[in-house]
Amino acid sequence: MVNKNEGVAVILGDTIIEVELPRKRKIEDFIAVKKVSDPRRFGVVVMNEEGQIIKVVEKPDTPVSDLAIVGLYYFGNAELLFESLEYIIKNDIRTKGEYQLTDAIARMIDQGWKAKPLFVKEWYDCGTVNALLETNKILLQKYHREVKFPGSLVIPPCYFDEGVVIENSLIGPYVTIGKRAKISNAIISNSIIGEEAEVENITITGSLIGKRAYLKGVFKRVNLGDYSELIED
Repeated sequence: MVNKNEGVAVILGDTIIEVELPRKRKIEDFIAVKKVSDPRRFGVVVMNEEGQIIKVVEKPDTPVSDLAIVGLYYFGNAELLFESLEYIIKNDIRTKGEYQLTDAIARMIDQGWKAKPLFVKEWYDCGTVNALLETNKILLQKYHREVKFPGSLVIPPCYFDEGVVIENSLIGPYVTIGKRAKISNAIISNSIIGEEAEVENITITGSLIGKRAYLKGVFKRVNLGDYSELIED
């Protein structure tokens, strides 16, 4: 549980960020941002001449700023954040049909909350299947490691977590496979396979296979959730 009298960091789960965080004992409130070419897809911040954030807008139809909110925030006063979140829910304040953190932040700004932007080095959006696969490609080019499996061929870059079993398969390029997953008689490229998943007798590309999922058959592209089973004869 978060103590309302303490600060709180919020990190959204559909984003990967490379950033140099402040090392001060007392951190100023911030919203992490990055310049983008098309801000209509994201929440954005507007700053004044002093570099203070004076406005936040969720996915503006008409761009008011090119500084996209990337999903990392620090609030020195957690109580103010919780009060604003409770307020927008209680009063059913929605933007584009959903409760938005930006609406809570906008209310905080109206109440005098002060924050500055924290500019990130790299930001990888994982909010859609295509974005996640593209991010996987970028990260594999940076962090892949060479692994060989007898009787199989790996085309780099790929990443294999511990305990992965590969039998009679062609893997890569751009494939990430989670812990203890098992792949047999398969051709896989540009895909992410979750931990302890089983994939056999298949050719797939551009696919996401969830944790402990089981996939068998002659698919070309498929997205399968955690603990799911899909078989094509």
